[in-house]
Amino acid sequence: MNRRVFAGLGFALLLGLPASLPASSDPVKDLVYDLEMGKKDVRINAARALGNQDDARAVPPLLEIVRNAKESKDLRREAILSLGKLEAKEAVPTFTGLAINPSENAELRIAAIEILTRMKAKGAVKEIARALENPKDKDQVRVAMTAFLSAYADRKIVPSLKLVMENEKDDWEIRVPVLDLAYRLDGKNTLKSFEAIVLNRKDDRRVRAHVLQILFKEPEKSLVPAVIDVAGDAKDRDDIRISAIDALVKSGDKRAGPPLLALADNARDEWKVRAKALQFFPVSPPKEWPPGRERILFNPKEKDSLRVVAFGVLTALQGTRLAPQAIDLLKNPKEDEEVRTAAAAFLGDCGVKEAGRPLADVLGTTPKKAYFREAIVRALGKLRYKNAREMIEYLSRRDDDVSVRKAAREVLEEM
Repeated sequence: MNRRVFAGLGFALLLGLPASLPASSDPVKDLVYDLEMGKKDVRINAARALGNQDDARAVPPLLEIVRNAKESKDLRREAILSLGKLEAKEAVPTFTGLAINPSENAELRIAAIEILTRMKAKGAVKEIARALENPKDKDQVRVAMTAFLSAYADRKIVPSLKLVMENEKDDWEIRVPVLDLAYRLDGKNTLKSFEAIVLNRKDDRRVRAHVLQILFKEPEKSLVPAVIDVAGDAKDRDDIRISAIDALVKSGDKRAGPPLLALADNARDEWKVRAKALQFFPVSPPKEWPPGRERILFNPKEKDSLRVVAFGVLTALQGTRLAPQAIDLLKNPKEDEEVRTAAAAFLGDCGVKEAGRPLADVLGTTPKKAYFREAIVRALGKLRYKNAREMIEYLSRRDDDVSVRKAAREVLEEM
């Protein structure tokens, strides 16, 4: 150091001003000096800058910062990010230890886990899987752990995943992604856990619903009895039962037919659940509407919306055994017009020829609801009932509703 520089430094010290050495030709060395000796902001900037140097000498001092829990969170975070930029493999044990330590800052742990994910640090999988088992750990950290584990198709972690997904006291937001991962890694070995979750009425409804959603997408025959049990339990939640029925409908498993039919026929049960149960039968249809179960269709004390669904199912089955009763219902002005509309559609779609005259007679009374008139017109068209042609021609020109006029014109073209 020459006399001028030395004198300048001495003068600065006498005045109480900060002194700095002149910049060297080694930026990494300078940054390491700033990291170790500088003030707070200088150290943070140095930690950040070292990540852009692509120099292995930056790794040891950055690791020392990460390991030192007494350092500030901001400084340690910058050190973590810089080590990630440098892709320092020697940082993996330090990052792993940080990630699984519940006493460490959550933000730093998540940063470490995210970098472990980017570095494809497969060696950390076992320890992070074990750490995930801790239900007292912070949710946001465990979410990051799950994302890390999702990057590896390692079936050895499934036992840890099962401990999490089976723990009904754990947070549902953790259990749902964990059970997704477990099922993806080893579907067969998670089915017993799925069964236990679905059958546990005290478990979180969102976890149970998610399991049923998985079974809807990928039906599992071995779980059909458990799903049937849930669907038929009137004490269970309606939304869970409906999800269970959806899964059974998707599966088309014939074992579900009798219990779902009994459910649909149970007037004491919730009508929405009963209506959902009826949707199973077009998927796995019997030869005709089961004898002795006509109450759903023809009992005016039943929920009208349920009866409409039932007629839709009857139409899908294409059975005509109940056509005489459907005709009587159609002609009854005391019946709900939506139910009569469904009966008209059934008679037309199933080609019940003897329904032509009753349909025309009802149309002649000019029902108030346009949708009812339209349904009758279309049913007459499907039956090719030519005796109603004059009436249909009139409606095609003079009906108040555009949909009825359009339907009438279309029917006339088909006739």
